[in-house]
Amino acid sequence: MSTIVVGVDGSRGSLDAVRLAIDEARIRDAEAEAVGAWHLPSCAYGAGWSVPVELDSFRETAQSALEQSLVDVGGADSGDGHRGSR
Repeated sequence: MSTIVVGVDGSRGSLDAVRLAIDEARIRDAEAEAVGAWHLPSCAYGAGWSVPVELDSFRETAQSALEQSLVDVGGADSGDGHRGSR
């Protein structure tokens, strides 16, 4: 079975991408897997000055955005064999 992977950051564009990935997965009898996307600000890895960065807050924000995005598009648990998130 194939897997279609889509990145989610909570933006409107990523919601459209999730919908498209779910539709494509249904057409192709594949799984749709959404992954949360996040990045560290440049000050966290050598921009010449140091600011304490709490990585868990970035992860938590990305996870919340992923979960909410799946709820918004109705793909959190579609019940038809297509996974919503990992």
